[in-house]
Formats: sequence, structure tokens, C-alpha cells
Amino acid sequence: MDKSIQKLPHDRFIVPATPENIARAGELLRAGELVAFPTETVYGLGANALVQQAVTSIFARKGRPASNPVIVHIASWEMLPQITPTWNDRMQRVAEQFWPGPLTIIVPAGPQIPPIVTAGGATVGVRWPAHPIAQQIIQAAGVPIAAPSANRSGQISPSLAHHVYQSFENDSPLIIDGGPTSCGIESTVLDLTVTPAVVLRPGPIQAKEIAALLGEEVLLQDTARKEVTLKSPGLLSRHYAPRTPVLLAHNHEEFMKMLVVHPGSLGVTHQLIDPEWDDHLWLMPEKPEAYAKILYSVLHQLDAKNLPHLVWLLPENTPPWAAVRNRLIRAATAE
Repeated sequence: MDKSIQKLPHDRFIVPATPENIARAGELLRAGELVAFPTETVYGLGANALVQQAVTSIFARKGRPASNPVIVHIASWEMLPQITPTWNDRMQRVAEQFWPGPLTIIVPAGPQIPPIVTAGGATVGVRWPAHPIAQQIIQAAGVPIAAPSANRSGQISPSLAHHVYQSFENDSPLIIDGGPTSCGIESTVLDLTVTPAVVLRPGPIQAKEIAALLGEEVLLQDTARKEVTLKSPGLLSRHYAPRTPVLLAHNHEEFMKMLVVHPGSLGVTHQLIDPEWDDHLWLMPEKPEAYAKILYSVLHQLDAKNLPHLVWLLPENTPPWAAVRNRLIRAATAE
């Protein structure tokens, strides 16, 4: 670490996104330090993606298993050759349509990418975030930035700067505050090293949008961890989880029965229920995008209530709800 770079006192972990603080974030990243910053999806915990020791610090700070790869973020086309030796017309078409934005593309990893980034695999996920603060920080650093969500491994992802501090407290890195994230959940992860292409993790961009662009079938793989090298984050069985146990109901009848069986718990639903239950319910938006935008904030808020359970009505099993269902199913999975 550069001796001229001193850690901030505990009451200054969260700082506004001023030009001075963005320049400082770039300086810290170049020096091998960690910085938390906003993207349009969630806040990320960033490190220089080209330096093994720097990325190792992410895993140590989060308590992240080495088998779980991290995504690399760029802010210019010029950064791509540092990440992958293979960039074909298919990848270019998808990137031109959806970048900058909440889409991660799986590509062959280049020799400059340390094995810890890819969990020892041959591929790496790369994304160009749309958030202007994220772009400015990456540009200030001058290197691709590895950045999983800025929280302890397996816990609720952060959609506010304060969520990052709640997770790490006095072990927090510098946190650049960009307000609430606009998408609220992690990026779609698309594997373009295979044919047909596969969505490894559903997110704000749906498989049907990618299929329409490519003119080919795009599969949706939503499987839990297996004894193979993971290509993408977000594939572990338990993820995005609050301390409060989450009980999932698959229909309205099951939801009401569970509320009766678990007195003192709070029901979370996007459907209107009998008004007599109002004191026992939290109403979510009816539309998938609005629901996803506040999902993690609601999870953080409800987790702080120290309830015995959260009884959660799963949205319908349709493509627009795939990303929300993915997060809730993993959040409800037992250890």
C-alpha cells in the first residue's frame, strides 16, 4: 500500500461522489486497495482486476468462497483486450445493444486475468456498467475493476451506501455514495462461449430480449451449485439471504395458511389481501421492475425487525419475474 494513502476515520467511510473523492477512489484502486461504489444494479466492492493480491482482498473482506468467481467491470472498449483474447461478432452485437448496462457477458479469460477472478476456470464475466459514478471511478483507476456485491458473502446485497457500511461496519472500505441503485438487483449473466447462449443468472435484461437480437434460442439455466467450476457468481444455493428465515409460499392459499401457522411473522405479498390482515403484511409492487428495484432495501428493512419468520408469496413463474424469483428462492434456502 502507498504510505501516502491513509484510511479514513470510521465516521468518514461513506463519502459523496465529488470529483476529489472519485479521484481518491481511483488512487486507492491503483494502490491495490478496495473501494465500494454504486452501479445501476447494486453497490460493488472493487479491486484492480489485474492484480491477484488485490482481488484476494475482496474474498478475504467478504468471506467469499474461492469457488465463486467475480465479474470484471470496464469503462471503455480499450480495456477489453486486457480481459479476453476472444471477442467475436456475436459478442459485439450483444455488447453494442446492452452496454453500458446491467448485462454481464461470459468470455474466454485472457492471460492477464488472475485465476482467483475466474475461480480457476477458463472464462470470465465482463460488464460495462451504466452508472456514471461507476464509469468515472473505473476511468480514474485506469484499470478493469473486479467487483462483486459489497456485502458479506451470502448476505443481502446492498442497494444503498448505508447497506455497505451495515455489512462491514469498521472493516468497511471507502464507500462512494451514489444514492439508491436504479435496478436494485444484480446484472443478467449471459454465457456467449456456448451455443445456444445461456443466461446463467437472470437479471434486468431478459433472455427473450437477447434472443430477439441474436435471432437464436437463448436458454435459461437456473441451477444450484454443482461439482463443476462456476462460470458466474449468483449460482450458489444460498445467496442474498437475511438473518430472518424466509418461508416461501407458491400460491395465495399456501401463503394464508403459513401466516396462521407462524404467528408473529410478517407476510410479504404483491397481491391485495383481506384488509383484516393489514397489520401482518408488507405490500410489494405489482410490476417486476418496480419490485426488483426495492427488493434488497425491503429485505434489509424487514431483517432489522427481528421477526421469527418472513412469509413471502413468490411471484408467478413467468419470464418477467425470473430474476426476482431467483433471488427469493436463494434467499430462502437453508444453510
